Amino acid sequence: MKIKKLYILIIKSYLGPFAATFCIALFVLLMQFLWKYIDDLVGKGLEWHIIAELMFYTSSTFVPLALPLAILLSSIMTFGNLGEHSELTAIKASGISLQKIMRPLFVMSLIISLLAFYFSNNVLPIANLKMRSLLWDVRNQKPALNIKEGIFYDEIDGYVIKVRHKDPDGQNIGGVIVYDHTNKSGKYNITTAEKGKMYMTEDKRYLMFELENGNNYLEQNQNRDNVDKQPFQRTKFEKQQMQFDLSSFSMERTDEELFKSNFQMLNISQLNTAVDTLYLDMYKEQDNIQKTALKRYYYLSQFIDSQKDSTKKIKTVKETVSNNNSATNSTQKPVNPGLYDDFKGVNLSQNLSSVDPLFKLDSANIDTNFINNFPEKYRGHIYDAAVIACKNQKEYVAVIKDVIYNQGRYINKHLIEIQRKFTLSFACLILFFIGAPLGAIIRRGGLGLPLVASVLLFVMYHILSITGEKMAKEGAWNIYYGMWFASGIFSPLGIILTIKATTDTPFFEKDFYLGLFKRLFKKNKKQ
Repeated sequence: MKIKKLYILIIKSYLGPFAATFCIALFVLLMQFLWKYIDDLVGKGLEWHIIAELMFYTSSTFVPLALPLAILLSSIMTFGNLGEHSELTAIKASGISLQKIMRPLFVMSLIISLLAFYFSNNVLPIANLKMRSLLWDVRNQKPALNIKEGIFYDEIDGYVIKVRHKDPDGQNIGGVIVYDHTNKSGKYNITTAEKGKMYMTEDKRYLMFELENGNNYLEQNQNRDNVDKQPFQRTKFEKQQMQFDLSSFSMERTDEELFKSNFQMLNISQLNTAVDTLYLDMYKEQDNIQKTALKRYYYLSQFIDSQKDSTKKIKTVKETVSNNNSATNSTQKPVNPGLYDDFKGVNLSQNLSSVDPLFKLDSANIDTNFINNFPEKYRGHIYDAAVIACKNQKEYVAVIKDVIYNQGRYINKHLIEIQRKFTLSFACLILFFIGAPLGAIIRRGGLGLPLVASVLLFVMYHILSITGEKMAKEGAWNIYYGMWFASGIFSPLGIILTIKATTDTPFFEKDFYLGLFKRLFKKNKKQ
């Protein structure tokens, strides 16, 4: 019964700091996002629910960063408070070990880790999809309508507007000039007015100009048959109304299907399917290199084949000759039809009986100098074709090399995303086993030393994670080594801290290290 009450006390003391630190970490990351994209959000007349929706989805994408930090900081604060108020000492004096004290929080951290895995596999892809698509629409949204004095305004499609004077009420204007380019014919269509009134319709679909005392200048199509016709027309008016369509300023949502193929929008099953497809595409590109090379050097490949199996080659060529030219004498020496099909228009398959043998297919009579196996009149063409084939193959291989490299990087991104869903859950457990014993060792609560220690540890963990991920993405490290690099380094640290906290080793006291140094120095001196 006492153990249950103790567990309830520890859980209550843990939940408060956990919720507070999680919200604070999420808020800091969200402010970083706003600072980064502030230029894309300000001045576009976005409605409040659009901004709220963007902030909600963005906050969801920051959970993988905020959750481990919250677990680390809250566990340090919980056990630090217990140690600072001597509660941890009293609990240990009653015969309850540190492992039992950590048990309820370990179970809670395990539950959080499982929920984090579910979140990263099922919720996070949807949040990424919603956030990325909405951010794309917001960044491509036109700035809000804002016609300033003395400045040409060209955000309305097909029009350029200049207002010399504008009253503080934002409606009465003077010295208006409107250039109309909606006909897209290159002809001038200009409207000027001394004064007028500017306002938007109730549905905000149109901008209305009520102009007074102005002129319209219109360039006419000049008639060649009538040289007396004036090319320009000027019309004076006392009042005129102009209407501008503002549909391009409305928020248009892009189809989310266009973003679904991105690796950040997929769960583990979809990522595995995508990886299999990408591997097949990469293997096809690799096979194409060999096939293309054989096509460019087909005369060489046929020559090599003839060396490997001259009897089979002779039989194949004889069958080809008999099929293509029934008039050919069966006792005639076989030739390789089509060998020079691409050389200067020469086509040996047209008249096999009139062409000398290109080279003897009997391996015993093959000249070690490859070019000597061909008639002298074709050797120049062979050299030229070989040079061209080499240049083309070099360029082709360079292009395909970049293609395969990019395909490999894209596959690595998918594999990294799969491992990230597991490393997030494991990081929650690792940082708990670092934070809880660390708080029991330092015995300081609040947001002072625990905050400094947790931030330093989390920054180190994050740097190691980024380093391993980058090395894995570039292919320098194995995907598993790169993604589990930070976890592999911090896991021993968690084990060591847990052992030190359990045995009450003065891990952070100066006398402990001085005594250790003295003992080591004495051993070396005796030796």
